[in-house]
Amino acid sequence: MGPEDRSPLGDRDLTFYRYSRHLTGDFIPGNLPAPAWGNTSAGLSRFPVHQFVASYTHLFTPLLVNEARAGVGRLFIDSHQPNYGVNVADQVGIPASTPAMT
Repeated sequence: MGPEDRSPLGDRDLTFYRYSRHLTGDFIPGNLPAPAWGNTSAGLSRFPVHQFVASYTHLFTPLLVNEARAGVGRLFIDSHQPNYGVNVADQVGIPASTPAMT
């Protein structure tokens, strides 16, 4: 959705609002083959972003203007290693090295 200019209150009033959202995903491969992966930054990450802004302007005289602005943004970072929730130690033959994951 794009910006919208409206004048619902009269010729001396102006409102502006915008809502936007964006979803970015990123996969960083590891240095080692699965299941080891080799570094802590390897894995899938998602970054959904939501933003809303609004503005109200009132023109009293050509030299006196009042403007109010507000905005809010939300960013949620969801990042997991490729072997999240998998007992890698058992897969490579090291039994009971970590507690069972439930």
